[in-house]
Amino acid sequence: MTKLTKNRFVISKSLIGKNAVITFTNKKGETYTYDHDAIYSACQEKFETMQCFQQYGNYTNSNKLPKFVQLVQEQLELVNGTSKNSVWSNTDETSIVETTSVVYYKLNTLLTG
Repeated sequence: MTKLTKNRFVISKSLIGKNAVITFTNKKGETYTYDHDAIYSACQEKFETMQCFQQYGNYTNSNKLPKFVQLVQEQLELVNGTSKNSVWSNTDETSIVETTSVVYYKLNTLLTG
């Protein structure tokens, strides 16, 4: 795993397959960490259709994680059991499935709409 520090959110063609975990802090002092390849894989179709990604080979956001990326991040945390909201602890399997379904629905809506 390669740990990188950036001053913005970035998905870049040059980082695909590099197993990079990126941390960035925005101007408000908010810090975000994400797995570059996991986010790219989950949203590959969306990134590949963006003009900036086609033309420049990257997509950036200097303010925060884009909403669709936040939803992917939430899903990954649920699957990995690392959710800040501790969804996996003290809850039954039905609640986990319902929560996961809601996140998938929101993600699908953002990616297709």
